[in-house]
Amino acid sequence: MLGFFTAKPYSPKLDIKADFVSVRGGDIEKKIELFKKAYYERILYGTSTGHDAFYVVGKWDGKKHYDEIQLSKYPDIVWEGTMLNWYKVPIGNYVAITFPSFRFGSYYVVPTENYIKYKKEEIRKALEAGAVGLEFDEPEFWHRAGYSEAFKRAWEEFYGEKWVDPESSYKARYKAEKLKAYLYLKLAEEVFNFVKELNPKAECILNPHSPINYAEMFQARSSWGGITAPIALSLQIEALDSILGEVWSDTIKANFMYGGYTWVDPFFHSYLERSYFENLVNNSNKKLYHLLDPKSDDPKFDWNTYRRWFEQDTLAAFMVGATNFIVAWPERLLTTFLPPAHEPP
Repeated sequence: MLGFFTAKPYSPKLDIKADFVSVRGGDIEKKIELFKKAYYERILYGTSTGHDAFYVVGKWDGKKHYDEIQLSKYPDIVWEGTMLNWYKVPIGNYVAITFPSFRFGSYYVVPTENYIKYKKEEIRKALEAGAVGLEFDEPEFWHRAGYSEAFKRAWEEFYGEKWVDPESSYKARYKAEKLKAYLYLKLAEEVFNFVKELNPKAECILNPHSPINYAEMFQARSSWGGITAPIALSLQIEALDSILGEVWSDTIKANFMYGGYTWVDPFFHSYLERSYFENLVNNSNKKLYHLLDPKSDDPKFDWNTYRRWFEQDTLAAFMVGATNFIVAWPERLLTTFLPPAHEPP
């Protein structure tokens, strides 16, 4: 089975004749309508689990929710991501994914009860517009986070005791990461149950990176690095139908240690990550989708390099027995030539 996700409206140039499409971004109703007119019967809605701008700055309920941003103990850096021209800028103690001015900053949030209500309302609108499933992206709580008022409140509610600095002991670190995983597991379970109430036949997909990647890659993005996510735990969610293993060109070019040396081997890295996801769903009733991306987020390379990564990544997927695929952002190759901003060969 082949699908793709996109933030663009339907275009013949974008049409890869897939079995389904997952639409993201704004004007969802319009995008769903256009893909329906192009005879796409299976249209999903894709949204992030927890990196958000509009909820935080009060665009949903008129109240600012800066106390619900994941907060670190030390100031850090963040990627400025306008048009994928990545460079690092100071962000203070907030944890964010990118900080383009036109999006007010895309913050990682603590999934509170109020935030869960916000996500349900957002998703309900997409389902009412004709989406027949949900693709729920990247349930991520950073290791360096755990200092916001929202997280402290969640700690007291979950453990029945006052918050403890996660850095104060190994026990405190374990308890902090356990709570982080629980909060995103709760978010996913409540949202997927909500989707099934609205449409019992809807497909619910969760999109984590691999634990290998969460442990290593983000050292490049943050001086503190590391992410906690409820990956294996998510299989216990009855309403969850599928996992999309987010293995792609920007994860497979990360450094890894082997035999005491640091190596970069995109094919080997992809094979290792994809093997993890194949084993994760083995003997379960969950479907596995493998992610393929024709164009990296990273703008510093030429098209021949992107093609080589794509071929190595795709080969690894076939070698682990992949049968279901979702292509990420085909518009980067077919319609919108982001950096390097010229038409691919």
